[in-house]
Amino acid sequence: MSKKESNQPASTRKTASEGKQKPKSSGTFSRTSMTSILINVGIIILLCCLFLIYVKPAATALICGLALYFILSTIAKMYFLRYQRAGMKLVRMKQFAAAQLEFEKSFSYFSEYPWIDRYRAFFMLDTSEISYTEMSLNNIAYCSCKLKNFSAARDSYEKLAKLYPKSELAKIGFQNLENSEQYQSELAVAETSSEQDIPVSAENTSNNCAPSFSKYDN
Repeated sequence: MSKKESNQPASTRKTASEGKQKPKSSGTFSRTSMTSILINVGIIILLCCLFLIYVKPAATALICGLALYFILSTIAKMYFLRYQRAGMKLVRMKQFAAAQLEFEKSFSYFSEYPWIDRYRAFFMLDTSEISYTEMSLNNIAYCSCKLKNFSAARDSYEKLAKLYPKSELAKIGFQNLENSEQYQSELAVAETSSEQDIPVSAENTSNNCAPSFSKYDN
């Protein structure tokens, strides 16, 4: 569930862990579920067939069916994903504390109504393979990481791994979090021992945790 892009400046001094591959800071796209795609194609066909009964010519009926599908899809996502979308907008504005509150609302909502998330192909006309409950937890951890609250981030990733044992988000999150904690530790040592030749990486001060988002989070 991870397509990543690098956000790492070159190092000016060698690190103690040089030679090891570091996780990349990234945004993580939700993969598309083939089953959900087929369900949505079936819904489109059903809507078009209904219009074919009452609307002539056939081309007009097909256009009406497609238009209704996209209208329903847009309305459903605007409502059910309102907290997720609000959180992602705040993340882009770097307002991580406010974004975390929105992701917590998203997690609470889908935890209270798990059937909406489980059958999102029907209720949201959504094709994401990863559930929004899982994405919300990952994004809560991401915001904690950006706020340098690493213990809270680790708690969220542990909860994510417990709820979704096969979650790639949890695995990537733990790896990135470990890298972030290591860097912060190295940075603290460097600041208190500036006269000593301590190997420190020159990555920027942002950590390497990554948010997850679907193509609908615009």
